[in-house]
Formats: sequence, C-alpha cells, structure tokens
Amino acid sequence: MTTVKPPSTPPPLPAKLHSTPLSQGSSSHSSFETEHTREDYELYLRHDLSNAQRISLNDFLRQVCGFSDAWSTRRQTIWHNLAKSLPITMKLSTFNNTTGLEPNLYPPFVALANALLDGLGHTKFRFCRNDNKIISGSHASRKPDIVVVRDTALTGKRTVESCNPLGPTPAFWWHDILSFNEVEVTEAGSRKKTQASGDVLSVPAPPTSRKRSSSNTQSGSSSKRQKVSVTSKFTQCANYALEMLAHAGFRDSVLGMYTKDGKIQLVHYDHSAVIVSEFVSISKDFETFICILDVLADVNWGISNLIAPATVSVPLPSDQRSPHCDFFSGAPLQFPFSNGELRLILGTILFYQHGIIGRGSFVIEATISVAPPQLAGKEGSVCVVKLSRPAKKRLSEPTLIVKARQLASRQDWQWVLQHLPEILYSTELPSTPTQLRLVAFFKDAYEQRVVRVVVMAQLFPMSALTDPADLGTVFKDVFKCYRWLCEHAKLLHRDISVANIMFRRGSNGQVHGVLNDFDHAIRIGPESTPSSRQRTGTAPYMAIDILDASPPPIHLYRHDLESLYYVLVCTVCPSEDPSIKKWFNSGGSVMADLKRAFFTKPHLTPQPGFQVFSKWMDALHTAFGDGLVARYNHSKGRLTDPPYDNETLGGNVTFDAFSVIFETDLV
Repeated sequence: MTTVKPPSTPPPLPAKLHSTPLSQGSSSHSSFETEHTREDYELYLRHDLSNAQRISLNDFLRQVCGFSDAWSTRRQTIWHNLAKSLPITMKLSTFNNTTGLEPNLYPPFVALANALLDGLGHTKFRFCRNDNKIISGSHASRKPDIVVVRDTALTGKRTVESCNPLGPTPAFWWHDILSFNEVEVTEAGSRKKTQASGDVLSVPAPPTSRKRSSSNTQSGSSSKRQKVSVTSKFTQCANYALEMLAHAGFRDSVLGMYTKDGKIQLVHYDHSAVIVSEFVSISKDFETFICILDVLADVNWGISNLIAPATVSVPLPSDQRSPHCDFFSGAPLQFPFSNGELRLILGTILFYQHGIIGRGSFVIEATISVAPPQLAGKEGSVCVVKLSRPAKKRLSEPTLIVKARQLASRQDWQWVLQHLPEILYSTELPSTPTQLRLVAFFKDAYEQRVVRVVVMAQLFPMSALTDPADLGTVFKDVFKCYRWLCEHAKLLHRDISVANIMFRRGSNGQVHGVLNDFDHAIRIGPESTPSSRQRTGTAPYMAIDILDASPPPIHLYRHDLESLYYVLVCTVCPSEDPSIKKWFNSGGSVMADLKRAFFTKPHLTPQPGFQVFSKWMDALHTAFGDGLVARYNHSKGRLTDPPYDNETLGGNVTFDAFSVIFETDLV
C-alpha cells in the first residue's frame, strides 16, 4: 500500500504566544516527513522566535541558570585573579587584535574560552571549532561555528586542536553537543567593541528580596520586557536548538550563545519560550565574561535526568541522506510500584517532534524486562513509551483514556475497549527548577509544562495494512469509537490524523481500528469555549472552520468527522494528486480556501487496488459539499425553513449520516 508522505508545510495564520496545543511554529511542522533545509524551516522558526523576549543579563543568569549572590561572592576573587593572569591576558589580547572574516575569530575565541575553563577548574567540557563539518544525527545540514562538547566526545583523532581549521574528524553528533556559539562580524562592527550594560560582578539582589530598579533590570511584566528582532543569524541559531531538542536525547532545553562584533549574548530555548539576554562585551566586561563561563559550567545544559545521556549512533541505510542516531536504543528506564517495579529497555524511536515550542514528544518502542504483579505475564513483551511535555494545566492523556476505558467496561460497551489505547503505566514528573523560576518571573506569559510518561500496549500504523477490507474495518471501528466517546464519555478528540489512527490484532488475527493520542482531547462542556489556545489538530487534516477563523471557533464533533474524511482521502488516493499535495504546502486561510474549492469538484478517484472506497468517498464528499452550500445559502438569507443547524452543517454532517455511509459495503 502506498502511503502519503507529505512535503513541507508553510505556517498557518499567526496565533498568540503559547497557544496550547501549539498549532503554529516549528512544532506544527514536525509531524510530517519534511525537507529539513534552513529555507524550509525558517518561516516556522520565525513564528517561534517572533515572541522571543529579551531580559537583562542579570535576570537571565538568575532565572535561567540559577545564579545567586552567595555563589557570586565566593567566586569573585577567582574571576578577578584569572582576568589579571598573564596567560589569560595574552589570549585576550590575541582575540582583541584578530581582524578580518568571522573564521579568523574562531581559534582565538576557542583558545581563550578553554583557557578560562581550565583556570576555573572546569574540564568536563570544551569549546571546539566546527564550521567546516555538518553535525551528524539528523537530516539537517547544520554547521555551527563553535560548539561546546563533553570531554568524552574528544577521543582519538577528534581533539580541540584537530578541529582547527578543518573541523572534527569524525564529525560530532547532535548528542555530543552541549551548546553552540554562532559568531558574526558586521561591516559596521568591524571588531570595534562597545561597552555593554549589566556587570554581573555587581548584580542586584534577587527580585524576591528587593525591589527592582527599572533602570538596570527587566521586570517580569510584559511592559518591561523587550521584543527581539528576528534576524537571519538569530533564526540560524534557532535551527541548531531545533536539532538539539529533537536529536540529542530527551532535553528540557537548550542554552546557546551568539557573538556579534566582540559581544556575546545568551539564548535559552525550551518548549515554552525563547529568552535572550543582553549583549556583553567580551573585552570591556571581561570579568563578566569569565563569570558567564563559570555559571554555564554549573548548569546541566538542559539535559533531562530521566534517561541517561545518549551515546549510541546507528547509521541509516545507505540510501538515506544522513545518518540517524537512535540514541535511546538500549537505555534502561524504570519506575517504582508499591509492590515492585517496572523496568524497560528502550529501542527504536517511532516518532519525534521536530520543533521548539510545543510538547516535544518522543514515542519509543520498548521491551518490558521486569514487570510488577499488576502487569504479570508482560515480561518480554513489546510496548510503547511516550514522553512529552504538555502544559501542566491540561488534563492528562492517561486520565482521559483510563476514565473512558472504565466507562467502556460496562457489559454492553465492552466492544469499545478494542478500539482504545491500553495504558500500562503513567506518571507525571515535576517542573524543573528553571521552569519554576521562569513561571514566577514571566507569570502568565510563560506556559508551565510538565513531563508526562505513558507506557502503552503496542499498536501498529495504518501504513502496515495492505488489504482494503482491513483498512475499511479500521475506519469503521475508529468512527464507531469516536461516536461513543462523544455521546457517552463526553470527549472530543480534536486531532484526527493519519498518525493517530492505528490498529491492533485480536487473538484470531482480526484487525481492530484504534483511535490513538488523546493529548488534544477535551471534555465536552465549558472547556469547549473558543480561545486562541484551541486551534488543534494536524494541519493538513484540520477542518475548514478551524483553519479559517481567528480566534478558532468552538470545536464541534463535525470538525473531527471532517478530519476523518481527509484522512481517508490521503490514505486511499494517489499521494501525487495536486489536490492533496496542496494541503501539505499551504496553511491557514489558504488551506481553508483550497479545501472549500475541493468540495466544488468531483471527488478524487482512489488509487489502483482501493477503488472499492469510491462509494464512501462519493457519499462523504457530497455530504460536506452540500453542507457548505447550505451554510452559504443561510449566510445569504436564502435558507430559513427549517432553521439552519451550524453544528451539523444544516443536517448534512451527522453521526447518523456517517454511520449509514460506513455501513455501506465496499464491494
């Protein structure tokens, strides 16, 4: 069976900062197989970066890095003596006197930074030149100017010295990279450094202990924070952070550096925000620069301690453009139970979210090595582990699924259990200290997230099915399950997509369609009120109304039925059909217009082997087309009797209508 492999998708209409779930920006792009070129992602990253906030260096070091006055007092003498030492002043002089193109600056910066790290007693990581080598481990061709790596990454021929001028041999992998420093020399700057504000050596007391002065610090209120200009270099830095969040293990955040005309700026990227510091002059505020390196040596670089740091590099087949790192393969993951423990051995990555702002989800195949009594008999079986960072205030996916399964356990509804995911274990980890500080500092402008871990029984993607009868069964099952969820469990799924329709096989080999991924689901009721935080779904499968309106409207069940129809179209019709490809190359109101036009033309013809779906395709196409016509006539005052029902597009898109269509024999 040929499945649709969508091309890249430009961003939909802008949404407000921190939409939940995020439907714009890089994370909305990440569910598709895409070209990871800089041009491909720049529009998406620019949306993520358009809400970046600049704060003072003092506040950045306090809120992001956990800098404190007590620690500063203990280290000031070390910074001062190091700044005056002859070997360091000589290296600083070399850096200051280096002119010309940007690559000329890489060696003296690396030499100076590493000498300072040695003087500070930090030897676990090194700065290295990297501009001539593409980082391995993803499809993106990225070459940061300077990278920060663990000392363990420098072995054999790969040394700090050998990285200059040809770059590391072999190239670094994304999981080797702790941070990066992108260097720029402008014609105007021409190495003329200017004094930067905010000497760290005289930092004010933390904001909780004294009133801030508006003259030298930035308040947590939006009126005191500064917007950031989204330049091409700033976007380039975000590209590196994007790859690190997706291809360097399970990271909470990325801390990067940007050096422009001899001044350095820190940038923090996490799944809720992008935050930048003020620039500081390396030469004129030299002790401040030393302090920055000392502070960075004490952070964990955003690496989550949930899973051991990645060390495994597994090449893809030779026909792939770039090697891939299956960095979770073989890693242990264990969770305590009151009467035992659950131990897992992680395996292949099944899905990852290639984005900055958003849930940052990973779905990983795993094997149960030790099971508690509650999961007796599961030892050795394959399961799936989902790691994600949803907004803390969102009702968790496991909670929704478990309650739905409990309701379905009634004797007359037990059939539903075959069509819902099976949760084996779930837990929620607390927010990191950095997140808690940022929540307190930025207040409502920063969305607090938590790590949620869900272990589920194994399911299989629709792409594994080749029999049209099996595929038809999956669509019937998922529709019936969705209707039951709405009518009895009072849930709206809100993200019907190809990736979220899966199947399992029963003991007799029978295929059972499963509606998966309830991260976007909500209870039907007051939570359904429209807001900028509710534009949900996977863009090519989103309903016209959801794409078109801003703010998005109340999510209705017919919106999910419309998504189900688009999934059917993309599954059984030729992937190269222009009508389908355009859905993956447009966004927002443009895609909405394309879909409206789609319903004014005859329905598409399924590809060879799947022509049996023509009956369903024709009936569903007619239902939505008639519904859109009815709505248009109503808007023009032509339809008054009977009263127009918006929830069902004038009675054309209903559960009963869909049920009749899906019960029609395919043959």
